[in-house]
Amino acid sequence: MNSSAENERLWQQISHSTVIQWLGTVPDHCPHSAKPFGDDVLSFCKALSATLLADKQTQSLPDLVALGFWLRAPSISRLVDNYRALPFHFRSLGVVFHNTPNNVDSLFAYSAITSLLCGNANIVRLPARQSETTDLFVSLCQRVLIEFPSLQHRLLFFRCAHDALPPVHQLADGRILWGSNQAIRQQRQASVKAHCRDIAMVHKISGAVLDCGHINRADDNTLTAIAECFIRDTMTYAQQACSSPKFLVWAGSTEERLAAQKRFWTAIAENLKPAQITSPSQRMDALFSLQYLIHHEALASAAIDGPILRAQAPTLTHAITEHHNGNGLVVEMEVETLDDLLALNLDDFTLQTLTYSGLSDDALHRLIEMFSSGLDRLVPLGQALNFDTLWDGVDLVLQLTRLSARAEAL
Repeated sequence: MNSSAENERLWQQISHSTVIQWLGTVPDHCPHSAKPFGDDVLSFCKALSATLLADKQTQSLPDLVALGFWLRAPSISRLVDNYRALPFHFRSLGVVFHNTPNNVDSLFAYSAITSLLCGNANIVRLPARQSETTDLFVSLCQRVLIEFPSLQHRLLFFRCAHDALPPVHQLADGRILWGSNQAIRQQRQASVKAHCRDIAMVHKISGAVLDCGHINRADDNTLTAIAECFIRDTMTYAQQACSSPKFLVWAGSTEERLAAQKRFWTAIAENLKPAQITSPSQRMDALFSLQYLIHHEALASAAIDGPILRAQAPTLTHAITEHHNGNGLVVEMEVETLDDLLALNLDDFTLQTLTYSGLSDDALHRLIEMFSSGLDRLVPLGQALNFDTLWDGVDLVLQLTRLSARAEAL
């Protein structure tokens, strides 16, 4: 374990590095952690929520609005109360380094604030690609932190090129690593403390399951709601979020499937807003993915008319999971019944999220039983992007704290 003197030496090297662009006040000494679930952090979350929801610029950025709602006092209080009810004493890990993803601008905020709630001092490397969402969040966050001196040195943001990163990894007691499989492997090669705890958010694929009978029986209002939920899950980040569905499974007879697909895709086209349609460059990227998958015989057929590209596949393959780049491409698969899902080889892959519509409780239980190891989340359609502290099959709070059993639990 690194000594305090070694931590201070590393911190001086990191904080004074000319390759780092710090955003906000940088402490003179290595930042220290505190007790988890402190009142100051709860008050900070409440104040940050109010600031995000009141800011005029935020109103045009739905992901920051969603973050503002997640940070509201009732939401955070319920989260904290759920963990306080567990038979553990919670202690912070210490210093947590966050290497944030480039695909979803606001995702780093959830993990950073969750770690802050856990009492950790957080050093957050922002994506090199600047964005309105990221810059606005950091700006508003720094504004609120002025009111909370005890937290100012526990939530530090910086930008730096990957190949010029000072020894932040060596300072960390824990790391949250977002990125591609290759990026995760590279980060794991960095020198770290022996006890450093890694939480790796690696590349995964997500999908959706729709019951054709449910789609066919839905009235116009219900069908519109289903379409809007699918659009929200799929097109909010142009499928760049790992939890956004890239494949869609239709469950029903051939006759039911044909009718349901016609109703569903018509509703999608009617409810897709201009801002949700991919850009020309994104469309081109989706076409490249489509061409690659056709060339490698991963697809049976494709339809390129309409705002969302549709392709049909007999089963899920490594080519699809590795080379489906999103941007408005949906791979469709068909089964007669949910039991036939086994033939699609879904359990051969780690699925981040599977969303659904029209499935009974019994059907959901069968789905869970089918995926012995390859499914992280099963949530209703429209909730794919909703953040939860249980993410990627990992409980972030339990991983970002050190636990000891309460005496009465022994």
